[in-house]
Amino acid sequence: MARTSSMQQAIRVLEHASRIAIRAASNSTSTTTTGRLAQELEGYIRRLKRAQQNGRTEEFYKVLQNAQMKLVNLVSKMLR
Repeated sequence: MARTSSMQQAIRVLEHASRIAIRAASNSTSTTTTGRLAQELEGYIRRLKRAQQNGRTEEFYKVLQNAQMKLVNLVSKMLR
C-alpha cells in the first residue's frame, strides 16, 4: 500500500513539473524541439500510470528515471 501511494505521489509531482515546463516551452522560441520533448514527456507519464496500475514496480522506476531525465533535458533546452 505504501509503495502505491509513493508511486502516485511521484506521478503527481512529475505531472505538475511537466505542466509547468510544457507551459514555459510553449512560450519558447525553439518550439519544434521543446514540443517534441514535451510530447515524449506526456507519453512517459501515461506509461508511468499504466505501470503503476499493473503493479510493475521495476518498470515504473525505470520509466520514472527516464521521464525525469527527459524533463531535465526539456528544461535545459529551454534555458539555451
